[in-house]
Formats: sequence, structure tokens, C-alpha cells
Amino acid sequence: MEINSNSIFLIGAGFTKAAYPSAPLNEDLLKAIIGNDGKTLAKYNKIYHADDIERLLTLIDLDAFNSEEIRNDRYLINDVISAYFSQYRFSNYSGRSPDWLTIFGKTILKKDDSIVSLNYDCFLEGALDHFEVWTPNGGYAGVNNPLSSFQPAAIPANPKNIKIFKIHGSENFVEAEVGRGKRSQTAINFFIDESIYPVSGVHSHLGGGGTKRYIIAPSFVKIPHVDISAIMLDLLKVAEVARNLVVMGCGMRPEDNFLWLLLTCFLNKIRNHRHRLVVLSPSSKSIWERISKYWVGDICRFSDVVIIPCGLEEGISTLESSLKD
Repeated sequence: MEINSNSIFLIGAGFTKAAYPSAPLNEDLLKAIIGNDGKTLAKYNKIYHADDIERLLTLIDLDAFNSEEIRNDRYLINDVISAYFSQYRFSNYSGRSPDWLTIFGKTILKKDDSIVSLNYDCFLEGALDHFEVWTPNGGYAGVNNPLSSFQPAAIPANPKNIKIFKIHGSENFVEAEVGRGKRSQTAINFFIDESIYPVSGVHSHLGGGGTKRYIIAPSFVKIPHVDISAIMLDLLKVAEVARNLVVMGCGMRPEDNFLWLLLTCFLNKIRNHRHRLVVLSPSSKSIWERISKYWVGDICRFSDVVIIPCGLEEGISTLESSLKD
């Protein structure tokens, strides 16, 4: 992978919620999925009496080590969570694109930029495909490209080389077998159709090759597939050279260790030029307090820190101006 990124955009659930107010944040996810025919999850909710999805899935994961039945149910829960987020596709969005989204996709994003999406939904990818600044043909970092089996012209190549790192998986990712017998192994693949990619996916139904959806569910027990681990390694290399790190719609949860490792890698590189750290969120002040407490020393001595304490709709113009050299 060629390492050449000026900016990393770290995007969380707040990004999708800014467009879909009904989209749940982490604290609302359990109730939302149970209310959406999540029968298996509801069964375990009654067993463990845990109303937080992270705590509930952690308890299930711990018991799944010793129970094949629970392991099978755990796979079903992943499928249900993944399927739930398929409703938040750009093609399902009613009305014209929000102004903040258009500014982000058409103006703020630059050639070779990197996006770290913690979201399972494909709303972002559909929007960028709609703006014709990104395509799935080379647009996902580290994931096997299903287009390699088809004519290269089937879908245009990723025009600006913007890479999306979906380190928690995606509702369109599948785990497909790539070997047989004792050497049976799997790889992470993805499928393409116009319901996800409104421009480049027209009249297409490509890829997949597997039926087991791949996401890393919100549990404290996280064991990534080797393909996801490789994506994370590539992302750390990007953080070593990126000039800007923008946290938007992401709460920087203390238990998400990899995000803090990514931040450390970004801040810890040789200080031959100033970095820029931008936090855009209604809770940006508390996020910045956690970051500044985490880092030993004064980040502002070698980084330009920009705190934008509002939502994406109100803060996108400030973000645009803060990224101009």
C-alpha cells in the first residue's frame, strides 16, 4: 500500500446520525436491535440482565468459549446487527444531500486522504460514490477487491485514491472460504450493488463469495480477522506521515484501544513539522480533555489543536477553514 495521506478523518456513529437522526448511538443500539426483531439478542438480555450492548455481548463472548450453542447464537447476533445497519444506506436517504455532507465529500476531502470509519453502515461510501470522488474499486484499504475477477472497466477505479479503513467491519463485508480441507481459511470480501453504491454499482451485483457477514461487534472481547489486523497495521503507517487528524462524530471511547494507539502514532512521530489535531463534536471539549490527560506533555507545543464544539451541520465550515494551510 502506498503511504501518502495528508489527512486522516476518524468517523464514528455521529456521522451517520447527523444525516439519519433515527440512527442509534452505542448506548441506544441494544434497544434498537431488539425492537427490530432481534430475538436472539433479546433472549440473552433476559438471561444476563444487561441493558448495555457492550456489556451484554462481552458476557455472551465469555461464555461462548465453552459452549458451541452460545457460539452459534453469537454468529446469529452478528448477522442481525449487520443486517440492521443496511437500512442506513445513502440510497435510502430521502431528500437532497445535506449541505455539510456535500462540503465534506466535494471540498474537504483531498486526493490520497484516509478515512477511518468505525461504522457498520455504508452511508458514507454511498455518498462519496454519489459525488463521484470515490469508488469501491480500490477504495477500501486492505480488503480483497472482488473486482479483480472481472474486467477492470466494470467499475471506474477510485479517482482520488481516497482510502476507507473499516476497522470494525461493515454490513457489506463477508467472510469467504479461500481454501479446502485442513488448509481451509477465510478472507474478508465485500459485495457491490447499486443499493450501496448508487453510481458505480448500477446494474451490478458483484463480489461476496460468502454468506457469513463480517463485523466486529461492540464487545470488550475483540479478536479481529487477520485481514482486519493487516488494515490496522497499514493505518498506523499512514498515521506516521499524516499532517492532520480529524476526529468527527466519534467519542474516542477509552476502551477502544486501537483508536488510542492510532492517536499515539500520529502524535509520536518525528516533529519535523507541526501537526493539526481537530475534534468536531458537541462533546469535543470533554474528548479533548481525555486526550490531553492521556498524552504526557503539552500537545499544543507541537500540534495545532482545533476544538469545534458543535455538530457536523454547524461545524463543517469551521472544519473546512481549519484545514486550509
